[in-house]
Amino acid sequence: MLLANVESKIIGEPNLIRFQTGRRHKQWDKNVVAIGLSSGFLEPLESTSIHLIQSAIVRLIKLFPHVGINAANATEYNQQANLEIEQIRDFLILHYHVNERNDSAFWQDLRSMKIPESLAKKINLFSQTGNIFREQEDLFLESSWLQVMIGQGIVPQDYHPLANTISEIQLKEMLDSMKKIKQNPLEKIPSHDEYLMRICGA
Repeated sequence: MLLANVESKIIGEPNLIRFQTGRRHKQWDKNVVAIGLSSGFLEPLESTSIHLIQSAIVRLIKLFPHVGINAANATEYNQQANLEIEQIRDFLILHYHVNERNDSAFWQDLRSMKIPESLAKKINLFSQTGNIFREQEDLFLESSWLQVMIGQGIVPQDYHPLANTISEIQLKEMLDSMKKIKQNPLEKIPSHDEYLMRICGA
């Protein structure tokens, strides 16, 4: 399936990597703190592994014990780590659960699978009101949740009344301004080939 969709010359066989997702019940237990793959693994759809390593280190520095191991620090560390994992888990599941594919039992099963209550609430709120809220340092911004929900066909039944306070002309001006701000630095960025030439030479 993968090779059938590659248009260029194949330079090697795909490497199938099997993995088991999950996490430790306690990432900090007594005098041991599990960081990175030793603490758990989420599937690589959003490439969150490096972020989780960095956030674990920052969390450990903030809660680092002064004299001996303090159970309160470990408890707080584990609560924060678990929340972070669960928020990322919800975002990953969203990609699969709201899919519209009917070409295999795999996608149909994912649509009907039981999802975490936290994700169900987020989907329900957005589908009814158009509202999305980022909770407690969620890695993914509201715009990321919006892109996946809209992209997967969830169209809200309502919208915030503040949207009625801006005219179409004002909206177009605002969007044009945003586009200009975003495109301005692109003109200064070298192309991919130019960048490689700079760092690798001829």
